[in-house]
Amino acid sequence: MTTPSTGAVTWNNSGSSSDNFKVSSVSLDPKTPARGQDLTVTLTGNLTGPITSGSAQTLIKFGMVALVNEASALSAAAAGPYAPRVTFHAPFDAPKGKYTGTLTLTDQKNNEIACITIDFSLS
Repeated sequence: MTTPSTGAVTWNNSGSSSDNFKVSSVSLDPKTPARGQDLTVTLTGNLTGPITSGSAQTLIKFGMVALVNEASALSAAAAGPYAPRVTFHAPFDAPKGKYTGTLTLTDQKNNEIACITIDFSLS
C-alpha cells in the first residue's frame, strides 16, 4: 500500500510483519526538494523492542542510476515512540524528475527492523 505523507513524499512499507520498528508516517524536508540541497527523511512510528545501535542504508535512484547509496548510524533507543532521521545530499547536477528510494534500518545484530520505499521529485 502506498501512503502519502508530509513533505512531498509517498511511501510504502516493504518490510516484514516481524520488523521491530512499525513505521506509521514518513516525511521529507524540505517539503519541496531541490537539487543541491540536503534532504532529510524522518520515519515516525513505534519501536517494539529496544536497540543499542544500528544503521540506516539509503539507496536513492533516478531510473536505474543510483544518486545515493550510503549507510548512516542509528543511536540506541528504548521501546516506544521512535523517529529516526536520515539525511542525504542531492547533488546540484542531479537530473530534475522523479526519484525512488529504499531505506533499510537494521539493529546492532544487523537484523532488519524496518524497510520502506519512497517516491519524490526533485526540482
